[in-house]
Amino acid sequence: MTALQHYNPDVLQLYLLISAADVAPKSLEESVLAALKGGVTCIQLRDKQISDEDFLAQARLLKPILSAYNVPLIINDRLHLVEQANADGLHLGQSDSDPTHARQMLGDDKIIGLSITEKEQLEHMSKEDIDYVGLYPIFATATKLDAGPALGLKRTTELVQYIDMPVVGIGGITATYAKEVLDTGCVGVSVISAICKAEDIEIAACEFIEAMK
Repeated sequence: MTALQHYNPDVLQLYLLISAADVAPKSLEESVLAALKGGVTCIQLRDKQISDEDFLAQARLLKPILSAYNVPLIINDRLHLVEQANADGLHLGQSDSDPTHARQMLGDDKIIGLSITEKEQLEHMSKEDIDYVGLYPIFATATKLDAGPALGLKRTTELVQYIDMPVVGIGGITATYAKEVLDTGCVGVSVISAICKAEDIEIAACEFIEAMK
């Protein structure tokens, strides 16, 4: 059993990346709760600007809320905080920790994801190292300035066929195009602005879930 299989089969369907800055002036706690009520299935806490102490405090605040919904808490990049936060997993970018090292440190019970832009970045990876892939950017996005040119739906479909593990589409995805991203073979969509910046976070999450049915 992989770490992902401890959760429901659609655990990666609506994957929210969130930080306190993303939802300000709303509170992080209230925003996460609204997202969960709207149907978000996985949450990644991502904030590269704050201290480890503040990050850990936020993770510990969110963990019991997510546990009540059986939704995993994924830590972005900060491998050394995963165990301290009692988080469910870790997400890595291409310039972050090595996934094999992360697996050795965290063991088999933690979820590990890796962001990629091309299939060659998986050449030395295996299902023992990572549980899922975040493929980006599907569409143009202003959230991640170094994301590179958009892949588009056709190229995404081609790449997903070569990736032998669950793929989450990342980058510029709105509820309008969420179903089209799933039709490429992705098991889910990863979202920041379309939910975090919405006037009503719960309704925004609901719109994604409805669109993907």
